[in-house]
Amino acid sequence: MNYEWIVKELISSGKISQEDIDSVNSKVVSLEERRAVDMLHLALCFEDHDEGACTYYAESALQNKWEKPSHLKWLDISRRVMKRFGLSVEQLIEEISDCCRVAGILNAQPESFKACFTCAFLQNDPKFIIEFIRQDSTCS
Repeated sequence: MNYEWIVKELISSGKISQEDIDSVNSKVVSLEERRAVDMLHLALCFEDHDEGACTYYAESALQNKWEKPSHLKWLDISRRVMKRFGLSVEQLIEEISDCCRVAGILNAQPESFKACFTCAFLQNDPKFIIEFIRQDSTCS
């Protein structure tokens, strides 16, 4: 069955809209996107992970973790970064990996990664990335 054709027919007949499709797609989290979100969280979360302050880690053990607040927050952060900079999921993973490599050269300190990640995007939109780092890098 050709689902793409069916969807196009439903849209052209007015039975569903592009907004309907976008709404459904926003709830689907692919394995690659999950990987990107996990990587971004790991790299940028400021919470104390050893002391259990990070709700993202606590949610990770749950079967429905992608419906929970911290996972939804980090999914939103990842999607905003991808949208703002025109990145695919694969490109975001590549950017995070590149920043991790550079940060590793700089003694693998968490702040080194944050600096590398910020610099990677600084030339594109410094205000956006600085606000992103300040406001969204906690699990609460």
